[in-house]
Amino acid sequence: MFRTALFLMLFLPAILFSQEKNTLPINSGTKNTHEGDSFEGRWNCGVYGYLTLWKLEAGSYYGSYTYKQGTISASGNNFLMNGTWEQFDGGGNVHFRLSEDKMELIGRWNYHGEKYWQKVPWNCKRETEEL
Repeated sequence: MFRTALFLMLFLPAILFSQEKNTLPINSGTKNTHEGDSFEGRWNCGVYGYLTLWKLEAGSYYGSYTYKQGTISASGNNFLMNGTWEQFDGGGNVHFRLSEDKMELIGRWNYHGEKYWQKVPWNCKRETEEL
């Protein structure tokens, strides 16, 4: 309970006042009918450092990552997550797809105002589901 209250006091303002929502149309090309997806946990994202994702409420997630003290605010279900990333020198849109075994995030991203995704992916491997 204390940990949840502390988290909300520290990070809720950033979530509520984050910049624009994802405006890019996302089409994964496949229909995923899996239930019980879980993005929550600690992820190793290589050059982007470690990403920790917390589930705030049904379908809503907040994350922080070590690279440039970044944060993610997103919504996700059916193994797909869309949202925004912010760090001290910029921000943009992010899209993650959770692998069927729930051990990898396959991601893409761009900067605010860009029409296309960056060529460098934002992929992560699950470290733990426990926070």
